[in-house]
Amino acid sequence: MKRDRFTVWCKKRICSVFPKASPKLRRKINSYRRFLIYGQKGYEKETDFLRKNMPRLKNPNAVPLIPYEWIEEYTENENINKLCRKDTGTKSFYLEHKGKRLYFPQTFGGKEAVNAYKQLLIEQDSRSPHKYYSETCNMEDADVFVDVGCAEAIMSLEAVNQAETIIVVEGMQVWFDALKNTFRPYKNVDFIFKFAGGNGSDDSFISLDAILHPYMEQGKRILIKMDVEGSEMSVLNGARKALSYSGSRWICAAYHKYGDFERISGLFRKHGYSIEKSDHYMFRYNPEQGDYFFTPGIIRAWKE
Repeated sequence: MKRDRFTVWCKKRICSVFPKASPKLRRKINSYRRFLIYGQKGYEKETDFLRKNMPRLKNPNAVPLIPYEWIEEYTENENINKLCRKDTGTKSFYLEHKGKRLYFPQTFGGKEAVNAYKQLLIEQDSRSPHKYYSETCNMEDADVFVDVGCAEAIMSLEAVNQAETIIVVEGMQVWFDALKNTFRPYKNVDFIFKFAGGNGSDDSFISLDAILHPYMEQGKRILIKMDVEGSEMSVLNGARKALSYSGSRWICAAYHKYGDFERISGLFRKHGYSIEKSDHYMFRYNPEQGDYFFTPGIIRAWKE
């Protein structure tokens, strides 16, 4: 479709599907339209997918974060739906993940649990820009796995038979019972139901240094996975001792805010880490500037 025809089509599509959008939301929609019309040099493959996906867009907040056609291998896979069951005891839905039960909150219906699980599988696909593990940063040789901002804690569930100790850190109350249900069969999981951040500990927050202190004292090899919805820099600023600890490796989300990738990678380099980024790109909205951008999803950091 030529640019001028695509421009007209976009305008008609937006007006017909989102006629009552608020000014703030309309600004976001118009920004998305401009992005689709003009694209961005170097991201032709990703932009082509977003353009093809536009006719199916029912919610302007549901623009694909991972803009690649292969995600349909999951979103359109009806067999995944069959993995969903309801636990009559907890009244919660769970999915069988690699032979283990992964629970979701009671507020999730079956369809919502399935869709959330599909998104988790997309994120950890080998082609995904959100993939946490790589050859340099994984559970190999890790004594302690720390899952910061764990939500449903699928990565902790995968690591539960590999690490001596699993520490799940989550401040959102909606996840507390689901986490207890998921990890009830396992004795090596510690729960910290607080938000990570700050320089110490109080009723709501706890610093990574406070969490990791006993394990650093024992000389344990620690793998920290952190995905805290844009608060990564705040958490890292309360982790000075952990950043200086030679036995720590890090897997850190770097896509929530514009410029996070540069800020977070710069902080790791400042502390003497080697870093690598995940392959491919995520697609995000910057509300401060009112535009969309591509960014690497994950930073992995280790000391040689």
